[in-house]
Amino acid sequence: MGDVYDYSKKHFGMIKKYFRCRICRNFFEHYSYRGLGWIDIMHAHLALELCADGVTTADKGFKDFRSDPKFSGLSITII
Repeated sequence: MGDVYDYSKKHFGMIKKYFRCRICRNFFEHYSYRGLGWIDIMHAHLALELCADGVTTADKGFKDFRSDPKFSGLSITII
């Protein structure tokens, strides 16, 4: 968990603030987070520790792992 926490401090995503609902178009303030969550980071670390060859996911946040040298031995497929 220490590795996960340390990694998450360095790779925080983006928070956007919105004032209108995308569906009903009513006005109200709300926020959206885009980026790696702690569970994503944990899954990537577990894959490394368990000597997995790769990870297949639908989570677009995993693209951040592709450019990190620590995860270079892990094949990451985003479907």
